[in-house]
Amino acid sequence: MPRLISTKNLRNLRTSSTFTASQGQTNFNFVYNVGYVDVYINVVKLASSEFTATNGTSITISSECQSGDIVEFVGYVKL
Repeated sequence: MPRLISTKNLRNLRTSSTFTASQGQTNFNFVYNVGYVDVYINVVKLASSEFTATNGTSITISSECQSGDIVEFVGYVKL
């Protein structure tokens, strides 16, 4: 039988953090579940091949950010 989740608990299924990048920045600290993270730069979602997120605490973006880029990480809970 599928596990039901109430809408009351949906906000607890993800965490997010937003950073303003400095010129050339590629490394960011963010706690997440490995395999359950999305990365966005200036609202554009990156493909999983465009970043490395393997240890649960930091993410490395393959290309250098420009000064002022808005980088957002969204981590999801494993169900």
